[in-house]
Amino acid sequence: MSKNNSTLNFICGFAIFYMLTLIILVALGKFPKLIVSLYFVASITSFMMYYVDKDCAIKGRYRIPENQLLLADILGGWFDGSFAHKLLNHKSTKLEYRLLYYGTINRKHFI
Repeated sequence: MSKNNSTLNFICGFAIFYMLTLIILVALGKFPKLIVSLYFVASITSFMMYYVDKDCAIKGRYRIPENQLLLADILGGWFDGSFAHKLLNHKSTKLEYRLLYYGTINRKHFI
């Protein structure tokens, strides 16, 4: 198995664990349903933005600005943003963007 597939498998496994944890916390009444719903919407939106940006890059069309991609990640789509990086192989070789991305999501979770 290649390193990229191993990373993708880890991300998928972590995503399932993370989602199940949120669902269990909601079921136990320990976490608000609204927050989880917003997270799911932000996550799906982030992935779709990366998908559209990748498609536009391939077709030579107008791209989604990087600051908008980062904003979607900050607003809760960070995990699907990571998933999109690996699955779509998008923004995975641009070091400057990766540093901004990981710096942004790390700051968000530790403040």
